[in-house]
Amino acid sequence: MMDEILADQVGYYRRRANEYDATAYGDVAAARERIARLVAQMRPSGRVLEIACGTGLWTEALVGVARPRR
Repeated sequence: MMDEILADQVGYYRRRANEYDATAYGDVAAARERIARLVAQMRPSGRVLEIACGTGLWTEALVGVARPRR
């Protein structure tokens, strides 16, 4: 039962992510570019903890610079 509920929630958020990004950021492609520039300017390194990651736009940019957990 719990697996079904979680799968349903994941599906819902995957379906709504683009709508949310468009509402929050406007032009999502431009937002991705801005976020990538900001992450490059911040130059995070090592292990990164992203809190309240939302739809994953920041995650996409951070995954390239974060050290994987072992």
